[in-house]
Amino acid sequence: MSQVDEKNKSTWPADAVVYIGHLPHGFYEGQLKAYFTQYGQVLDVKVARSRKTARSKGYAFIQFKYPEVANIVAETMNGYMLMGKILIANVLSPNKKNPFTFATSKQFKFIDWKRMFMKQKNRVRTGE
Repeated sequence: MSQVDEKNKSTWPADAVVYIGHLPHGFYEGQLKAYFTQYGQVLDVKVARSRKTARSKGYAFIQFKYPEVANIVAETMNGYMLMGKILIANVLSPNKKNPFTFATSKQFKFIDWKRMFMKQKNRVRTGE
């Protein structure tokens, strides 16, 4: 996304945001954008992620350029089976909070909790 688009985020239509629920594992930002560009121009994609593990929570928001395209996507994808999961899709109403208005500059980093636990348990212990 270019910097011009970033500056004009507030002027994007708020009613062109689609909520997609029950996302299958492995279907993230890049795959969502590539898949939904067949319907129309995708401005932004945001997958909800856990703060602790940076794994997907199973839902995402997709912002389209035109509200008409968002309505078509919501109608088409609601109840669609993708990779063994039935998707839930609906258009966010304008009075709901737009998830794209919040600036998130934090890059998620995967923490291997299992490796950290093993390292702690297997450390060399002293006689004390």
